[in-house]
Amino acid sequence: MPGPRDGDYSPWLLAGMMLFASLAVTWLLWQAARSENLDLARNEFQASARELTNRLEQRMETYEQVLRGAQGLFFASDKVGRREFAEYVRALRLEENFPGVQGIGMVEVIPASRLAAHVDAIRREGLPGYSIWPSGERPVYSLVTRIEPFDALNRRALGFDMFTEPNHRTAMEQARDTGRAAITAKIMWVQEVGSRKPEAGMLMFLPLYLHSMPASTFEARRAASAGWVYAPFRMTDMMAGLGAARPGDVKIRLFDGESVAEENKLFDSDPDRGERQSMMHSVESLRIAGRTWTVEVDSRPEFEAGVIDGKPAYIATTGAAGSLLLSVLIFLLASGRVRAVRLAHDMTVELRRTRDQLEERVQERTADLRATNNALNKEIMERRKVEYDLLSSRERLASVFDAVTDGLVVQSRDGSFIELNRAAEVILGMSAEKMSGAHSLADLMRTVHEDGAIFDPALHPAMVSVATGRPQRDVVMGLERPDGSQVWVSINTELLFDRNGEVDLVVSNFADITDKKASEEMIWQQANYDALTSLPNRRLFQEHLETEIIKSNRTGLPLALMFLDLDRFKDVNDTLGHDVGDVLLKEAALRLRSCVRASDTVARLGGDEFTIILSELDTLSHIAFVAQNILRRMAEPFQLGIESAYVSASIGITLYPQDGRDIDTLLKNADQAMYSAKNQGRNRYRYFTESMQSATRARMWMANELRSALAREQFELVYQPIVDLNTGHVGKAEALIRWNHPARGYIPPAVFIPIAEETGLIVEIGEWVFREVASQIKHWRDHENRVFQISINRSPVQFRARGGVSSWAEFLKGLGLPGESIAVEITEGLLLEPNAMVVDQLAALRAAGVHVSLDDFGTGYSALSYLKKFDIDSLKIDQSFVRNLEANSDDMALCEAIIVMAHKLNISVIAEGVETEKQRSLLAGVGCDFAQGYLFSRPVPAEQFML
Repeated sequence: MPGPRDGDYSPWLLAGMMLFASLAVTWLLWQAARSENLDLARNEFQASARELTNRLEQRMETYEQVLRGAQGLFFASDKVGRREFAEYVRALRLEENFPGVQGIGMVEVIPASRLAAHVDAIRREGLPGYSIWPSGERPVYSLVTRIEPFDALNRRALGFDMFTEPNHRTAMEQARDTGRAAITAKIMWVQEVGSRKPEAGMLMFLPLYLHSMPASTFEARRAASAGWVYAPFRMTDMMAGLGAARPGDVKIRLFDGESVAEENKLFDSDPDRGERQSMMHSVESLRIAGRTWTVEVDSRPEFEAGVIDGKPAYIATTGAAGSLLLSVLIFLLASGRVRAVRLAHDMTVELRRTRDQLEERVQERTADLRATNNALNKEIMERRKVEYDLLSSRERLASVFDAVTDGLVVQSRDGSFIELNRAAEVILGMSAEKMSGAHSLADLMRTVHEDGAIFDPALHPAMVSVATGRPQRDVVMGLERPDGSQVWVSINTELLFDRNGEVDLVVSNFADITDKKASEEMIWQQANYDALTSLPNRRLFQEHLETEIIKSNRTGLPLALMFLDLDRFKDVNDTLGHDVGDVLLKEAALRLRSCVRASDTVARLGGDEFTIILSELDTLSHIAFVAQNILRRMAEPFQLGIESAYVSASIGITLYPQDGRDIDTLLKNADQAMYSAKNQGRNRYRYFTESMQSATRARMWMANELRSALAREQFELVYQPIVDLNTGHVGKAEALIRWNHPARGYIPPAVFIPIAEETGLIVEIGEWVFREVASQIKHWRDHENRVFQISINRSPVQFRARGGVSSWAEFLKGLGLPGESIAVEITEGLLLEPNAMVVDQLAALRAAGVHVSLDDFGTGYSALSYLKKFDIDSLKIDQSFVRNLEANSDDMALCEAIIVMAHKLNISVIAEGVETEKQRSLLAGVGCDFAQGYLFSRPVPAEQFML
């Protein structure tokens, strides 16, 4: 039989085993609670990461739309002035509405042949320090010509050749070839000012194409490329406000490309904290304007603390305490049993059976007590777990409910408002208490559709969801809040059903889209209205015209399209400046609006061109009334500050459907009629006729033929001698061009020269004439007459082109010819142009020794002061004065006066169109120096010319 001390350690062993078992159960419960918390935290973390990614995508889409507005500005108008562009960008309020956007700029494609002219033009716009950088010769330059806001930071980009930077070039070529937005790889902004450190950023580009060329294919877009609009972004500013609901919960990093290497990092929300192993991690890839961005989000200790605190901590604390108490209780019970055994052993052997029975009963009682105690503990723990889970779920749900940035509104099936979060209170402008008792937003505030119509309460999204049993998506509604302010929201609904499948609750998500609506409205306004005059631009004008054509087809009433161009507006710009010209255009727009009905449309297409749509005409006589009223109003003086200006208008009119049935035909007809009005003297209106179309087609044919005539060697030169009336000697000749067309034969210069001037081909033709004449005079001087001189005509268009005079001087020098071997004939009107380029080229001609002759004298302005100012060598009396020359006639008196005046100024005189001996005798009698005409010889080829 064992001694009484054999079981001394059994109470300790039993208590220790109970403590170990209780702690093990507590650990398992703690692990389960921690796992549940971790799952909830991960879901919340993933939701925050997805919300961040969506916001980033939405912000970049918004910024692309801003850039598309600038693109639309250039597409809508052929010419966008620097001031007009600045006003557009200023209206966007970039810093306030679009964080991170440093500005909006324009890159123009400039061929090397136009580089000097481009630099000169920009400098004349008020930027004398404008220059190209980096320096170096390239066949094509892609130059930053505009950047707004034009502050100290952005000004540095002016004149920069974007194509010289490979990163920029890659994005620009992608945008040009695809027609879509493209962004650069990571850029470090190193030109920051002040104490701000260099930061990562990038550039976004949208292409610009020439209006006159299609851009529907890859090759066509490359050929039509005119430049880009672009915007620089600073990533730190752009990412502001895109973080989680609680910014300290997560760390956000953004990388350019698919690699998360340090050199690709665009943004780090917490750069001061080093790398650490986070509990939760998310990586997502985005496609932004043709590039891949990688968004990496990590949880921070502040967020992870919620996984350990709360429910797991409670279980750990209460479980440990309960386990300790239970082990103490077991120890006490076990100790009592040992003392009873010792007492029974000390009494008598006879009492052993009694002891055994008592021991059995004690054991049974102890087992019952232990089972009861365990059951009680289990019930207590389960009840506490349920209570804690319920409390924790409600608190977490309330926390998440209030943390959502969109407004959440819970309504019953009858529309009663049950609950709303903080964001909903802000959006709706009222608290949940004030909304109690209402059954619809219409009971609380004015609700409207996008077109301004009142929202029917029965059609509110929540009510429609209840009626149809289906969620509603992206319903846009305007709300007039109690304080009078208006907010625009996009509403999505979800339905919650009861156990019977009936609708129980409706949850509405209210997204505040007020800023987005304002941005879209501003972008639409800039893309459809002229920034200077606030009139519809070309795009909106075409929409209005298309609408009016449909209306005319329905009503049977005709409409009229007017195409209006201001006469002599260029003179105002050249003499008073572009700022004053802008003031005149604004006033002209107001006058035009006052001349038409409110239902009519007045639009500005660009420059000084306007269009007017007169719709639903009951009588066609109204057209003439409006046109006459416009001519009268435009002829009135324009008071431009301290200056007064006078312009007039030329108007072309076409009718629908009589003259054409589509927009392009109507515009073309009105344009032809307008040019007909200009050709007839301006300040008048003309209706379109079929003959105008025929004349236009003929001019187009001739312009096309002219483009190839030089290459096909269809031009010829003939020479008419200029005779010295004192000696009869031929020492001069005039070179005249002839066009021998293979199908039409000889086409008169009076027919094709004006078209060559309009198309600019006269510059190329004039260069050919000069070189042919120089070669011919070289031959004649070497073999016939060493002082022979040939006159050639130089068009005003040639004087406005650069480089002609200097190349002429070099060519003559290369042939060994002096400047006086050539005489250049100009018109009187050229001398009156206030154009510095014309003055400089005339001076360059005189410096090269080239003689200058004034052609057709007496038929133009005949401003005598210019004869002395420009150092004219000779003037030619127009043949209209010589044709009917008689002794003692007015023509004779005029010729004599011209000769006397010219000689007083040391200018020689040449009479044109001398056909009779009588005319020659009369002119010689009054001292005329030279004459040319059929009396001496018709114009003949060089091989028939007699020296």
